[in-house]
Amino acid sequence: LGASPVNRGNGRVLVELRLWFHPTIFKFRSYTVLYPSPKRFFLSTLRDLYTMTKVDLRGVLRKVLLNTELVRNTTKVRRLFIGRDPKGRERHVQVFQGNAIYAIVVEERELPVLSMLLEIARYCGVGKNRTIGLGHVEILKCNISRI
Repeated sequence: LGASPVNRGNGRVLVELRLWFHPTIFKFRSYTVLYPSPKRFFLSTLRDLYTMTKVDLRGVLRKVLLNTELVRNTTKVRRLFIGRDPKGRERHVQVFQGNAIYAIVVEERELPVLSMLLEIARYCGVGKNRTIGLGHVEILKCNISRI
């Protein structure tokens, strides 16, 4: 996001963000969310930011969350083998994997925060069970245009 052709200012911009989700699971309370929910995506990164820095940006990002939409979802749900239990039975978990495109409307001054959250997602992953290798995200494309 930092190398965008848009000059920093006070206007609004549209960010078209294309991501590739490797096997990922989001959770909402006790429910498993098997699609690239924009809200779950950003809340996961905000949680990691808070864990690392104790900075809580939920209030700042509330408007961003309300102005983000999943506009294309070509992810697939699949069953992933994750090992065997102590009795030798196979263990599986349902995950989603694939491309997602988000449309995000933000103030230009919010672009650095958005960029920071994307870097957190790229380095830390998102969602649940990251310790067993789930939740890796690749940023494939990020287009920014004035609106």
